Amino acid sequence: MLTSLLLSLALATPARAASGAAPAGQLLEPSSPDATAASLTPSEGRVPPVRRPLDYTAWTLRPGELRVGLVDLDMGLLPRLTVSTQPLLDVLRVGNGTLKLGVVDNGHGTGLALEGGMYRMRAGDFHLDHARVGLRGSTHLGHLALHAGGDLSHLQTSGSPDLQALSPLVTQLFDPASLATAQAELLANPVALDSQVSSLTVRGAVELPLSAHHSLVAQGAMVVARQAQTAGDMKVVVASLPDSLQANQLLVSSTNPGEVDSRWASIGWRASWRNLQLRVGIGTSSTPLAWILPSTELSWRMGGREPRPRG
Repeated sequence: MLTSLLLSLALATPARAASGAAPAGQLLEPSSPDATAASLTPSEGRVPPVRRPLDYTAWTLRPGELRVGLVDLDMGLLPRLTVSTQPLLDVLRVGNGTLKLGVVDNGHGTGLALEGGMYRMRAGDFHLDHARVGLRGSTHLGHLALHAGGDLSHLQTSGSPDLQALSPLVTQLFDPASLATAQAELLANPVALDSQVSSLTVRGAVELPLSAHHSLVAQGAMVVARQAQTAGDMKVVVASLPDSLQANQLLVSSTNPGEVDSRWASIGWRASWRNLQLRVGIGTSSTPLAWILPSTELSWRMGGREPRPRG
């Protein structure tokens, strides 16, 4: 009896692999945060899980699961709750953190999540605070996985900047003499760098599975509304800064939001295994190279509670 069962298990796995790629609804097992073997019956055995994507979807990490990427560090804190930070920003003295809460994951490939993030920087009397709240939705339409969402963000700055209080990684990018001259002018003529910029961004993604581990992903986002208020001192500050800081573009973005075209789009290849996650592609954006960061992923995911097979 035991020998017959083992033989059946050995024959079932290659037979399943030979049958070709499963539909998108089977590749992404919605009852858990992974596209796994959770849908396999006991007679079909158990295979390594394929992780579901995070960045542009409503999915979250499993409790105790960790993702270490080029930019982000994410952890599944509780069921359907993921916390994230960007270590590079921390090194640059920009405090930051993001929470993602899965509100719906109905077990049929449909999910809904809330997301919020905070960013804070201090440089002397200068304060920068950025808050963001967003909504993410994911579902399946035949073999396609569809993802859509939106973000409402608010950026506020105040005070006069102390350039010497910036991270050394930032100051080393510019000529020390130019920075010293700009800082001396700011000290001699203190100004209030006060501004408020609010924006609404919509985004979407379409994923076409090619196999259990590979898929094509098309993404895009654009700012559909923006409102800005800036102080007159903003122009004084920009005029006193070195040209190498390229602060004129920031001023234009803040004072003339109607003239700024903020959008990007990309198409790429995504690969997912038990631990390694990879996504690369090509794209275009109104701001040069702005499409690269949201279209690229190289991360290692580990830990977390394994989903149970059904049966």
